[in-house]
Amino acid sequence: MKKRLSIFLSVVFVLMTLTACSGDGADTEPITKTIITYTLKEGVTISDIVTDAANDFGFTMPMNVSEKTLESMFYIPSSAVSEFDGKFTISASSADNFVVVKVIQGKESVIEHGFEQRKQDLLDTFSGYIQQSYDQANNSQLIIRGDYYIFSSLDCDAEMLTTFVDSYFDMKETTVTVESE
Repeated sequence: MKKRLSIFLSVVFVLMTLTACSGDGADTEPITKTIITYTLKEGVTISDIVTDAANDFGFTMPMNVSEKTLESMFYIPSSAVSEFDGKFTISASSADNFVVVKVIQGKESVIEHGFEQRKQDLLDTFSGYIQQSYDQANNSQLIIRGDYYIFSSLDCDAEMLTTFVDSYFDMKETTVTVESE
């Protein structure tokens, strides 16, 4: 009797489990997601952004970022980007840096790590040395707009820099609906 009851209860349990898992999805609601994409405005190059940043925000003794300095100072191998431009200061008392890269898909973490390391180098350089430059380095920003990564340690506030960067990009919002599982 116990064996039959156990088998009966096991069968009932299995049937209830199957019934609960075999819903037709009628009671699920679709999920709406907004996807934001960024592209450079027509006629704009990353060199335009870098040049304008240097002119608009001021730059102490700027030097152009070369492939060699991209790798040695910013820890970004040239194989991780399809294009780049930037400036860094050669002054020992300034933390000015502004670099724009277009990342190759799959290399995003390499870019982020490189810019994080550059920020740490600046902090180490100015720690206990020049407080204003240390604060400037500490306020470094990484702005990501699609495939474009913009690193800045210029002396400007975050909102102003974001507004400046966004003025070079077209933003497109696309809403998609997907069925929930």
